[in-house]
Amino acid sequence: LRQAFKHVSTHHPDFQQTSYTVTTCDTDSLFCPQYFDVLEACYDRENPHAADARQPVRMCVWQPPMFYNWHLDERPFFVRVTGIVRAMMMLGGLISFSLNPMSIFSYPLELGLAAGFINPRYGVDDIIFKVRCMCATNQSVP
Repeated sequence: LRQAFKHVSTHHPDFQQTSYTVTTCDTDSLFCPQYFDVLEACYDRENPHAADARQPVRMCVWQPPMFYNWHLDERPFFVRVTGIVRAMMMLGGLISFSLNPMSIFSYPLELGLAAGFINPRYGVDDIIFKVRCMCATNQSVP
């Protein structure tokens, strides 16, 4: 992502660093068909002043609900149990401590630039990225 940003900003002088949303996901992620429509609506709701370039973009990370039960009824018993237990652990354990694993998440390009984007070599890169965002902006990043 760093290289893509560097390439675009170097080779396209009219490129502006505003009004772009970056979506990070796993290679096997399944998106809801309306994901990007909903993302656009959320972004517009959080940034109603988008036409006014002097207003800073609200620094927040959007995360869709995660479902680990795609076609669960077609899977073997142990896979179903693992999927259900994993979902319960996410809802009951991790989220209650504000540790939201985010296989898919989107954020403004400005936030990625401030935080230095993600490092794909890290495990739990999503949580590390969120901490880096909070450090870079010196505020809580919802």
